[in-house]
Amino acid sequence: MRRILAKCLRFAACLVLAAVPALAQGRGQPVVTTAVISADGSVLAVSGSNFGSNPLVSLGGYVLGGVGVNPQGTALSALMPALAPGSYQLVVTAGGNRSAAFEITVGAQGAAGATGAQGPAGADGADGADGAPGATGPQGPPGATGPTGAQGAAGPTGAQGPQGIPGVQGATGEQGATGPQGPAGAAGPLTGLTCLVNQVPKWDGEAWACGGTQGVGFSPVFPDTSNNTVLLEIDGVFQGNVVITGGPGFQIERIPGFLPDGRHSDSPGLNVEFPLIFEYAGDDAPALQQFHDSDPAVEGNRPASVVVKALSGMEVFRWNIFELRLTHIEPASEGRKRYTLEVQAPPDNIVWVQSGTGDFPVQSSNNLATDTRIEVEGIQLGPYPVVEVDTTNRTVTLTFDYIEGGESWGWAYTTAQGLDHNRNMSIIQETNGMETSRTNYYEVFPILFQHVTGFGQPEKVKLRLVIAYGWAELG
Repeated sequence: MRRILAKCLRFAACLVLAAVPALAQGRGQPVVTTAVISADGSVLAVSGSNFGSNPLVSLGGYVLGGVGVNPQGTALSALMPALAPGSYQLVVTAGGNRSAAFEITVGAQGAAGATGAQGPAGADGADGADGAPGATGPQGPPGATGPTGAQGAAGPTGAQGPQGIPGVQGATGEQGATGPQGPAGAAGPLTGLTCLVNQVPKWDGEAWACGGTQGVGFSPVFPDTSNNTVLLEIDGVFQGNVVITGGPGFQIERIPGFLPDGRHSDSPGLNVEFPLIFEYAGDDAPALQQFHDSDPAVEGNRPASVVVKALSGMEVFRWNIFELRLTHIEPASEGRKRYTLEVQAPPDNIVWVQSGTGDFPVQSSNNLATDTRIEVEGIQLGPYPVVEVDTTNRTVTLTFDYIEGGESWGWAYTTAQGLDHNRNMSIIQETNGMETSRTNYYEVFPILFQHVTGFGQPEKVKLRLVIAYGWAELG
């Protein structure tokens, strides 16, 4: 990886930057060459090319605000969030799949060390003696060209013979053996599928289907209008309150693997985003219909935001979803229509769903009737989610409230990009707050994240994180 030291210019703070290959190839691909933070740490300045007029800029999973671009699309600035020292990935998306990534190490540059003395030049080595050239052999004479033969006359066409008698039909052969099953196909669009809130959509290699229940404590009837009415914004198309029936999230491919002793050691692969499904009845229905009927080549794909507000009406957090098309409009309940927004990007290592405010709070919310204590190596999470273990499929499903979601989304986000997997975790049994036993799980990584219900206000939010594990043992 080529290392570049950003020039300090008029800024007092400098960054150590590492170029990351562009996410897509082709003419007009954004390129980032330098990125510098201002002395007061409030502004990020980026230079390069092909930024366009309205790029999306994210740093370490945070979508930056206050983005400004020069007319040539070669420089931009954005408001810098407060970040701890460390390495972060800067992503500039200029529309469509045209994105560029750049690795930034945040922290002040130390003073330059003194220049060492130049060592003496080494002595020149002696030239080797030239070898004597070999003798050139004589060139042979060219051979004589033979004469061209005369073309023979075309023979006459023979008469057509009589048609033969049809042969007797042969006996039917035995049925051949069934061939081996081919590999599972890539996940296709999750079209027209609405699962209960406590069910997980799963790709079986041919189609999406509602899987077994995951987690507990949800209403069995979905949608719950009062709990899931939320502000939806579709860029340039729609802004209004809708009822969410299929929340944002994504599923990560699980690639089987084994250790030398035969224990499981799986790896994450590509990811596919769930569609955003909502119901609506109102004056802006014609605008949604027009977006559905528009030509994708002309209208293009659109970003959208799901804005979760407190009871006071103040925004608490939001989901930003990119590369969306409105693919289906169907009748729904109570006079509404059901709309399906699908991410048009194929399964890849780019997450087209982003948290507009980063990770969630890390607080303790312990319902003694349903919750279980957990610990994940190096990941900050609320310690008492609802826990469900599936030993057959080697999965652990964690269901968090908003205040205890912690780094659940960030962990799944980095895993989907191929940057994090195979941690350790523990499920701990307690009596009166004292640990009585624990089970340790190894080779763990997320394979699904979804906001499943409670869009009406943060106190109602339920977040689902499904974790795959290789093996487990009592602690």
